[in-house]
Amino acid sequence: MKSITLAIGGILIAINLLFGLLLSSYSSFNMWFNTIVLVLTTLFIQIVHSVKLLDAVKVSLTILFVVSGLLKLLLGTIAPEHIQNNWCVIVCMLLSVFEIIMTLIYHKVSH
Repeated sequence: MKSITLAIGGILIAINLLFGLLLSSYSSFNMWFNTIVLVLTTLFIQIVHSVKLLDAVKVSLTILFVVSGLLKLLLGTIAPEHIQNNWCVIVCMLLSVFEIIMTLIYHKVSH
């Protein structure tokens, strides 16, 4: 599962970068924002499959991370091209913090 996750994440990152280079309507801010989202989502899924968790918890967290990753990609696509007062960035940061907290809680509970 780990190598599949890395392969899919790498392919999605490459596609995102190609879209950023080829589409003039896709700003560089949004391209880099979505690249960071893809890297973090891939990293979080890798961490879930690396730590000792119950299989059902791994599946649940993976689904949660994929869905929140898609939501963050959508937000990254519609986000304004500035960092200040950008609610899309704030929501994505809060979702990432929630993902980290969920992983830590399940890791502690599993032991």
